[in-house]
Amino acid sequence: MKTSLKLLSIIAIILSLWNCGKTNTELLPGEVWIINNFEVFKIPSKQLADSDRILQKRLNTKAEILDSKDNTQGWYKVNILSDSSVITTGWVESRHFIRASKTTNWGLIKSPYGGVNIREERDTTSPIVSKLEKGQKIKAFYYENNWFAVFNIEDTTIGESKALGYVYAPLFSPPKKTAKPLLPYTIVKKEDHSYYNTPRMTYRVMLSVDKLPSEHQMKQVASKLWKNGNTKWKEFTIFFYLTGMATDDIAYGIANFTPRGLDSFNINDFALQFYPKWKK
Repeated sequence: MKTSLKLLSIIAIILSLWNCGKTNTELLPGEVWIINNFEVFKIPSKQLADSDRILQKRLNTKAEILDSKDNTQGWYKVNILSDSSVITTGWVESRHFIRASKTTNWGLIKSPYGGVNIREERDTTSPIVSKLEKGQKIKAFYYENNWFAVFNIEDTTIGESKALGYVYAPLFSPPKKTAKPLLPYTIVKKEDHSYYNTPRMTYRVMLSVDKLPSEHQMKQVASKLWKNGNTKWKEFTIFFYLTGMATDDIAYGIANFTPRGLDSFNINDFALQFYPKWKK
């Protein structure tokens, strides 16, 4: 009995060692593995500088194998994945995969923010093979040159040959918000009101508007004027007037800046009572 147990222990050790040595040969392009305490580099090389390091991680992290042809030199090219995107692409030494474990949770679930084309190749001139509707969920995988191979959401088998086609990766990102244009304005007068050791400048600004502007819109104009050569003033004040208002009268909006930025902003509704067009 003791002999049998001893023999089983020896066999278990041999199998464990065999599996450890075999792990790296089993890493194939398209597979996703969990790795720990690793560094990602720009190039696969024994001579590496700090500038070659792209990323350093210590926790459980998903890595999609992109290329194993350099494994003879001890490196794998991988995509480092988060739950929703590719963090970075680079090279990881094979020794970090010795205790790795393959995950069946492959692919990133994505949906476009608008209708997009699925193309035959990773190229905007490639033929369109299908389309995705806004919000339609698919699996995205095999990230390369800013393109994803895409799969049906139900697909469970890894293989780029099974892809529906390719989608340009940025199309899965929210569209960039374009800043609304500033209110049209005219600087009517600039006045240096410095006193004692306090450099102070005031602007009188006419806003060319046909409806009451919001406080945010006026602050945008004020910020632009302050940044445009007026940050040095210890006190910088802007008096805002609306179309048709006298600029030597009470201002509708008043912005006060210090060298640190906007200090206060006030709207004076009282200034509107003299102008029927603007009277609230």
